[in-house]
Amino acid sequence: MKRFALRALFGPTHCAFVPILLLLVLAYVPVQGQIYTTASPNSVELTTQGAYVVSETPAIALVKGVNQVRIMGLSFDAQLDQLQFFMGQSAWVVHAELISDSSTFFNDPMLRIISRAQHQMEDSLQGVLFTESQIGYLKTILDENMGIEVSDKSIYTDDLDELLGFYAKKLRNLQKDLTTAKLHKKRLVHQIDSLKQAKQNRLTTLAPAVHGVQLNIVADFDMEQPVRISFFTQLATWAPQYGLKAQMDKAELDVNAMVSQHTGFNWNNVQLRLSYDQTGNRKSLKYGSHAVTFLLPYPVQLGNGQSMFVPKLSNYRVAARQLFVCDPSLSHLSQPILEIKELKGIFLPEGTITVGTATNGQVQDSFISGLFQDSMTLSLPMTHEVVSTKYVVKEKLSNSLVGNKASSKVEWVATITNSTPIEQTIIFRDRIPFASANPNVLMEYNLPKGAVKYNGYFELTLLLPANERMELNYGFEITAPKGTNLNEYIEK
Repeated sequence: MKRFALRALFGPTHCAFVPILLLLVLAYVPVQGQIYTTASPNSVELTTQGAYVVSETPAIALVKGVNQVRIMGLSFDAQLDQLQFFMGQSAWVVHAELISDSSTFFNDPMLRIISRAQHQMEDSLQGVLFTESQIGYLKTILDENMGIEVSDKSIYTDDLDELLGFYAKKLRNLQKDLTTAKLHKKRLVHQIDSLKQAKQNRLTTLAPAVHGVQLNIVADFDMEQPVRISFFTQLATWAPQYGLKAQMDKAELDVNAMVSQHTGFNWNNVQLRLSYDQTGNRKSLKYGSHAVTFLLPYPVQLGNGQSMFVPKLSNYRVAARQLFVCDPSLSHLSQPILEIKELKGIFLPEGTITVGTATNGQVQDSFISGLFQDSMTLSLPMTHEVVSTKYVVKEKLSNSLVGNKASSKVEWVATITNSTPIEQTIIFRDRIPFASANPNVLMEYNLPKGAVKYNGYFELTLLLPANERMELNYGFEITAPKGTNLNEYIEK
């Protein structure tokens, strides 16, 4: 009766703050034998920052009183303060601590062979490094002794030459040994890196979980009860991979996913949900008001250290327009631009996108949408499908006696060619001189109809039919007082 009264006072909702009095009472209750079991994940909510995992054990035979239960199956990075336990109303956890069981690793014969070979290679590397330092030391001594000063006339020149020859030969041998040691060191470093990679690959194939939690569970009466555990891990994430297929003025945007998990245990028949936060907050907020969730309609099988591709989480029909930016002052090639509209204010997380267009085939780019924006622009690789060139047709410098003025006039002709089988929208852009802040220097521009002038360049948007070519004429004239260096304005 006393224990029921204590439980009513300190109920299961306060088990994280177990009162000292309760612990003293439980110290006199006999503890049952330890129970070993494994929790298997049955549902995972995967965000772009980590995963919320809900795992469950088989039914455990609990007896009235305190039961010691060891549950394996947690991720490598599980934190004790983030674990939550669910067992119903008649059993609760009074103590929990994280545990690790590495016996699987220690007893694996393949890991033992790899580790032994790695230790041998590392010992050999230390020997080579010592030899390399010794050779360097001996070489320094010989370099210092090469500069011998002889004050004793009893030493003959031939003996001195023989001694110097010995030093030179010794230096050559040391240099040869040093080169050999460096090559051996390079091979050892490569072999050690290969063994480390082999060990990592082997670790990912070991299926049994090695991390878990040891619990003291108090039961009101004998029962069979599974234990459900929820926790957060950063060792499982998903990254969006977008696919965009544009045809004329319409496009389809597919949201795909690449799922990967390195939690240390396998996912077998897991119900998987993929989610992200629309506000762009990098902190994963579970069940937040701005969360977008995709529920996979089939159970997932994914081993530790593996990845899987999930196609078409969602699909959006959007408006698309492909433009070609031509700037003959930079290149005769054009820069294709794909404008996407009607995203309807949906924020999509950053990822890679594969773009397929009617003329460019497939290209990859990075996809970064703004917060609740309705449109975005993608830059595609430069292409020969639309090209532009220009040349000077007139350049004249004239001096006028009337008004003591000097002027310069330049005219260009640009050619734009569309070799695609469809009509294309083209933005033609080229540099022109900056407007002068000097009121005595007058600048007059002769630009094509419809061109928009900016300070230093102009733009013209035009439609060019399939397999057609067109020419543009444009130029400028500058007038200034005699003695003014007109090139200062023209070359800006």
